[in-house]
Amino acid sequence: MSYAHERLEFSPPPAPGMTGALVLALLSHALLILALSMGVQWRNQPTPVTVEAELWSALPQIAALPPTLPEPAPETQPVAPTEPPKEAALPLKTSNIPVVPGPQIVQEKIRLEKEKLLNEKLLKEKL
Repeated sequence: MSYAHERLEFSPPPAPGMTGALVLALLSHALLILALSMGVQWRNQPTPVTVEAELWSALPQIAALPPTLPEPAPETQPVAPTEPPKEAALPLKTSNIPVVPGPQIVQEKIRLEKEKLLNEKLLKEKL
């Protein structure tokens, strides 16, 4: 007889319930892998990127007005001022508030001054 056969004769019998424990271990590992994969898959979509901008100036400023001659404005008749209503609130004190012209008004004044100088120069050349 061989030595291996003699050893098996004296070995203890196999433990009962080994197959049940193996099935239970495989089932629990399968459930653990399933739970981990579900936990990773719910974040597969990227987060949406939102951007917010705040405008600080109303309109862009015009660098220079195009060189055009203004059309003569039709003369209008002045409208007679009407009396303010008697229920008017207290008058506003405007003496402390500085009057600042808008950028369009300043540009218009500059343009009118340039045209005036150009007209004067043309008159001098004609004379």
